[in-house]
Amino acid sequence: MAGVTEFPSQNNIAASLAESGVFAVLIAVPLSGEVICRPIGGSWDSSITDAICELNELYPQCKMKLLEQDYSAWRRYFEGIVTREQLLL
Repeated sequence: MAGVTEFPSQNNIAASLAESGVFAVLIAVPLSGEVICRPIGGSWDSSITDAICELNELYPQCKMKLLEQDYSAWRRYFEGIVTREQLLL
C-alpha cells in the first residue's frame, strides 16, 4: 500500500477533484463526524482498494462512500450540449 498522503483541505478539495486523471473520491466519516475526501487517480494513488485500506487504518470504524466517474455519462448527459473536450477527465 502507498504511504499515507496528506488529504486536501476542505478549501482545496474542489481543485483536487478537478485535477486531470482523478476518477473517483472516497469519502470517509470517522467517529468524530469530520468528513474526509480522498481523491483517487491523477497525482493521487490510483488504487481504490489501497485508498480504502489507507482510510480504514487512519480512521478505524469510519463510514465510507465511493463516488466514481461514470464514463458513459458523456453519451447520456453531455453529448449534444457541450463538446467532449469540455469534460474534466
